[in-house]
Amino acid sequence: MGSGTRRQIDVLDDLTEGFVSLADVREAMAASSCFTSDRIDDELGAGALDDAGYARVEAWLTVRSLRDNLSEDDRRLLAWRFVDELPQREIATRLGISQMQVSRRLSNLLARLRREVGEAAA
Repeated sequence: MGSGTRRQIDVLDDLTEGFVSLADVREAMAASSCFTSDRIDDELGAGALDDAGYARVEAWLTVRSLRDNLSEDDRRLLAWRFVDELPQREIATRLGISQMQVSRRLSNLLARLRREVGEAAA
């Protein structure tokens, strides 16, 4: 897994807290490191790691504030769709609504999250 995938796991964990075990997320993140190695000839040194660390903390704080604004239903919807990877029709069955309604809810929720991320970055 690349660093982008690890960030996605962190984001999904924060957004779906309570629906996915933290142990599963940590295990997935630990397993991802077996496919990458540090460069021996890294000329940037530890300073580059600090910048990446700051960016990661900033992203985590943004996601944390977004998560706090989500209802439990929204978190559950995100967890079912993006963590459990359930198809929309399965989610619709669980919620007792149509697949079209699930699609609209997801579209509206993701648009809202994108908008809020843009506002937080500004």
